[in-house]
Amino acid sequence: MNGPSTSTASSVSGSVARHDDPTRTSADDTVIRHLNDTAFGGIGESRLIEDLRAAGLVAVELVAVDPSVAGHILFSALDVAVGGEPVRAVVYPPAFGV
Repeated sequence: MNGPSTSTASSVSGSVARHDDPTRTSADDTVIRHLNDTAFGGIGESRLIEDLRAAGLVAVELVAVDPSVAGHILFSALDVAVGGEPVRAVVYPPAFGV
């Protein structure tokens, strides 16, 4: 059966081989940074991700593994007003300039 590796974590070509658990760990950060820098053609997205983490605004952050990190998604928290009442929302992509 093809699918993600179920081996224990080990170094693979500069990334980390993973279980099939998609939860991001701090060991994934270098690979996530590289994926985003390559995908978005610069460091802006990676800096935003680091800032959202530091501010405690990450609602959900997952990685795609096959068997090492091959993708990344992040949903961030955002306070909005609905009918004049504050509501905590979850957004993707992160809200720029809000």
